[in-house]
Amino acid sequence: MHVVPQDLLELVKKAAPPEADVVPLPWAFEEEDYNLAVAMPDAIECLAARQIEDRLLDVILDYD
Repeated sequence: MHVVPQDLLELVKKAAPPEADVVPLPWAFEEEDYNLAVAMPDAIECLAARQIEDRLLDVILDYD
């Protein structure tokens, strides 16, 4: 496992809503290099959360 690159962490934080917590995790899933958690407030509706998830995945895929 590798440490989450700081520039990727910053990109995800910028793409996430300000009220979200973006945390690099000290472990990764099998076959993955690193892992991030994004905790969203309960007040965000399901559709909005899916749209945010898509936007965050685009940021990560563009980074790779």
